[in-house]
Amino acid sequence: MSVEILNSNAVYSLVNEAYKQAAGDKAVATESLADFIDGGIAHSSLGDYREQFTKALILQGVKSIFMDSMYRRSKNYGFRTEDMQFKAILQAITITAPEVQAAHNWKEFSTGDTIGTYSIKIPTVDATVYGKTSSWEIQYDITGEQWDDAWTSESEVEAFVGAIRLAIANAIEAHDEELDDVLRNALIAECIKNDAKVTAHSLSVVDLRKAYNDEMSPASPITTKEQFLSDPDCLKFMARKLTEFKDYFKKMSKLFNIAQRVTFTPEDRIKLQVLGYAEQAFNSVSQSGTFHEMFTALPNYETVPYWQGSGLQDADSTALSLDELSKISVTDGTTPVSATGIVALMADRWCCIHGIKGRRTAIKYHEPENLYQNFVQFRDFRAVLPTQNAVVFIISTTPSVTVSPDQLTLKVGGTADLSAVTYPASETVTYSASDSGTYASVNSSTGKITAVAEGTATITATITVNGVDYTDTCAVTVEAADAT
Repeated sequence: MSVEILNSNAVYSLVNEAYKQAAGDKAVATESLADFIDGGIAHSSLGDYREQFTKALILQGVKSIFMDSMYRRSKNYGFRTEDMQFKAILQAITITAPEVQAAHNWKEFSTGDTIGTYSIKIPTVDATVYGKTSSWEIQYDITGEQWDDAWTSESEVEAFVGAIRLAIANAIEAHDEELDDVLRNALIAECIKNDAKVTAHSLSVVDLRKAYNDEMSPASPITTKEQFLSDPDCLKFMARKLTEFKDYFKKMSKLFNIAQRVTFTPEDRIKLQVLGYAEQAFNSVSQSGTFHEMFTALPNYETVPYWQGSGLQDADSTALSLDELSKISVTDGTTPVSATGIVALMADRWCCIHGIKGRRTAIKYHEPENLYQNFVQFRDFRAVLPTQNAVVFIISTTPSVTVSPDQLTLKVGGTADLSAVTYPASETVTYSASDSGTYASVNSSTGKITAVAEGTATITATITVNGVDYTDTCAVTVEAADAT
């Protein structure tokens, strides 16, 4: 966090503005900070407006942060739209208008009116967003002694104002980063929901593994995301695809936004975030033996270590796994959206907007402790806009079921239990026996095998994902029962 250190004149301007706001028409004219410290013409009246003055001082400190050009230049806003930076433009709108025809006179029209063969349609403003407002606050405490000491010299005043600004700026920074991640993950979830539609929809998810197998027809098809990220040809294919889509975004199209509006994304608004795991694969695998890395490099991007699963919950075997780092799990009302294998997001910066709509301060004094509790309260606006371009890039793993054991021998009348591991996890497994259970039967849901008669049988485990069956088998040999 880089917050500009205010010089004496800037601190005076801030303090004087807060003083005039607190004292109103009783404020006296001041010329410098010296007027506010011990012996100054305004110092004696500060105690009369201590609470009002402190609140005004905090509010002016907040305002100065948002007007701070150094702060804005150094801040990587991500998807954020800051109201002070963009002059309170916090709502994205789309206007659908009819073709304009030249006219010799002016007339007020209504939708449905006709002029010759033309039917009039009045433009309407579409401000549909998936968003809402929320409030949050920063609390910090100042003791009465600290407040009194702040007005003993000009340097103390400057330090006091600087401490307020830094505390608030740090809290806003942490809040912004968290909110940026929340909105980004909500955008990814919206793209995944859109991709699951049965009806016609925009292209919001690209499965790089499937695209590679379909377009490149490798001798041995890629089946897992781990395999994809360890293959130089796959990684070069990924770089090519990301570059292609960056060019697509810059052309007028309705193919890449959920609302299917004809739009484009200018170069400076295209934001590409790549999972750090995938970036390291590029550095260590794709470009390790490349002399012309400009042909295999990713387009301009930023790295995220994980989307949602931080791997910090427990130090178990899955904490830093690719499945954990590349997943999201978002609930839209009551509908959960979960996915793994997410390696990149390319989106218009305006897909996610958030900023601070309003701010206010409150103060509470605790007399025994001589303590002032200060609260800076903010009201946010946040939204995910379906009218802007966004595409999620995933590397899927081919669904599979693996049976254990894959072969066994039983005596007639004997039993055994099969177990199955599926990908995706928690898929329903159905078991069946060959020859209608002549030699061995199996419980279709539990996988318990019962040997029926001498011979051989095949037990098949099946999962169905998106209408496609995936299977694995166990070979069973049934021998005669021991003589009694």
